[in-house]
Amino acid sequence: ISISCASCHQTDFAFGDVQQTSAGVFDRRTKRNTYSLANYTIFPSANNSNNTTYFCDGRAKSIDEVIEESITLPNQFGITVDKYLDRVLQRPYYEVLYNKAFPNEDLSKENIVDAMATFLSSMHSFNSRFDEALEDIGAMSDYDFTQSLPELSIAENAGKNLFALHCASCHRTSLFNENVTEYANNGLDVEY
Repeated sequence: ISISCASCHQTDFAFGDVQQTSAGVFDRRTKRNTYSLANYTIFPSANNSNNTTYFCDGRAKSIDEVIEESITLPNQFGITVDKYLDRVLQRPYYEVLYNKAFPNEDLSKENIVDAMATFLSSMHSFNSRFDEALEDIGAMSDYDFTQSLPELSIAENAGKNLFALHCASCHRTSLFNENVTEYANNGLDVEY
């Protein structure tokens, strides 16, 4: 059975997926669905500048912890980090890429995690239709989601309103500067 990060973090879905719970190694189901990686590291809740954390329950303190946990969780990759490094060594093209990124350095967990974290930090979306609509009304940093955006279609405004009604309690509507430090039960856990 072969699985990679891209098995769940799919480009067609902003590096997320559309499953209620995602399928990991041996088709084992994860506890939650795959979150999008787009803009993941630019939000205050992900940059740990104010003791903020990663994952929906705040269990990781850094992107390095997220990467390491994702590799070792039984329902995701389900292997040790050392075994993961062995698999990297089995691919000749990874050796070439590794040597370009880390010249004269032995293969190490720290460098692999650093390379993955650097990649994740580079994944930024910009200039979406929503971004353009906000820019047109001059509301890039302070926007009231109840306000209709003239640049968006009726369907797009309806989607925005549904987001505000059903999603914004956790996914804040002040996307650009709010520091989200509390967690909310999204219905997946019986006891939270």
